[in-house]
Amino acid sequence: MKTRVCLTLFLVSCSCLAASDEPATLGPHSASSNFSADLYGPVDTRVACWGNAEAWTFVMTFKPPEGYRVRILRLRGDLVSWPRVLKGETPVAPGSYAGVLLGFFSTGPGTSERCDYCSDNHMLYIQDALSEKPVRTPFDMDTTIGGLLAADHKLNIKIAAWLNTTGYPIHLEPTFTVEYRFEASDEAQAAKRAAPAGFVLEPPRLVNAGRSATLPVRRSATR
Repeated sequence: MKTRVCLTLFLVSCSCLAASDEPATLGPHSASSNFSADLYGPVDTRVACWGNAEAWTFVMTFKPPEGYRVRILRLRGDLVSWPRVLKGETPVAPGSYAGVLLGFFSTGPGTSERCDYCSDNHMLYIQDALSEKPVRTPFDMDTTIGGLLAADHKLNIKIAAWLNTTGYPIHLEPTFTVEYRFEASDEAQAAKRAAPAGFVLEPPRLVNAGRSATLPVRRSATR
């Protein structure tokens, strides 16, 4: 009687490291914010400066998954500012002014090795000037280039009033929408490239006259 031999191969299962399955980017995402401050400060004694000056920094901390960094893609909104003159107080005298500014920047180096008078960590920096009336300063900036935050995931938003001769604090109020995405960090990307992505063959079984035996399994991996 002729013996009938059958080989049964189980399904080949691919097993890759979890890091290999993680996308290089997550998003984009969007969020909006608003804050305000009344700034006056001491007399500015720096060279070529006059009046009063003060600055204040708001810190926005993002929470990406482990192994990811944050890139700010776009900033849009406005800065409104005016002297804080309450009812019954003397109006701002004609010919009195104040400068106002708004900056978005990371905690990375505040200078640049590529150009003089440059700040690599500032992705948006605008200023305006006012007298007795309010001013609105809009902005809409693509910050993809220069928008990568440091590893602490912090975005600093600074407002300031300077050269203020109005005699009053300046009310500053930025309202903005930030578009951003999470990007796999350089370290995570390097680990992903170094990790082998392989497959494992489940042991095939030899079936012969009602008996079974396990065949040798060859494991292989590819980069």
